Amino acid sequence: MVTCVALLARQSNTFPAEKPKHWCTNARVLLAIAPLVQLQGSNCGKTTVSMDAGLPAKTSSSELPAPFVAPPDKLAVVRRMRALSQRGKLPGFEETAEGFKALAYGWVFDFDLVFRIDDSPGGCTLTPALVLKRRMPAIVLALLAFSIWPGVWITDSMLSTYFTWYPHEFWKTCAWYLPITILPMPWVWKTAIRRSRLLAEESARELAERVRSELSVSSPTV
Repeated sequence: MVTCVALLARQSNTFPAEKPKHWCTNARVLLAIAPLVQLQGSNCGKTTVSMDAGLPAKTSSSELPAPFVAPPDKLAVVRRMRALSQRGKLPGFEETAEGFKALAYGWVFDFDLVFRIDDSPGGCTLTPALVLKRRMPAIVLALLAFSIWPGVWITDSMLSTYFTWYPHEFWKTCAWYLPITILPMPWVWKTAIRRSRLLAEESARELAERVRSELSVSSPTV
């Protein structure tokens, strides 16, 4: 049930302008782990699933918005972006030493869309970049690592209790449980990062368009 709720909440092509701020950390951790568990289970089972389902279509254009020139100076840009965030149009806004950043929503993990502001003729140049937020990946990695060994004990105890034919030798449970649990993890992790990055890029393009609109900068023609 947790996996289904997490997939419905995180696996979509478009994202709302903001996530509810009252979500607690425990709920975020559950939402982050559930898709990883679902992916790992799919890898061990017989059912073949498409890992590209729900992803934005790949295009030949750049994944991130191109740098653009805005007419005001750096302080004016930051001030207008703060006002934009107060209207709920720029989630996760924070002022940085080089400019500002906003929150680009991913699939399992979120990213920071960092705008570096440099002085240039006629105003200033805004250069966007995506940076993975490190807190949630660290929490997920720690929980996955610390849940493997207790899982061996629980699985061995359950099988020994409910199935009389199961051998009462702990090492035999370790022999099959640990490989099917540990070996898929690199693939699961790589998939989670890749899907999160792709959806964060789509979110970043939407945020960059809002920034352009606020600064009265026309979108580049394709």
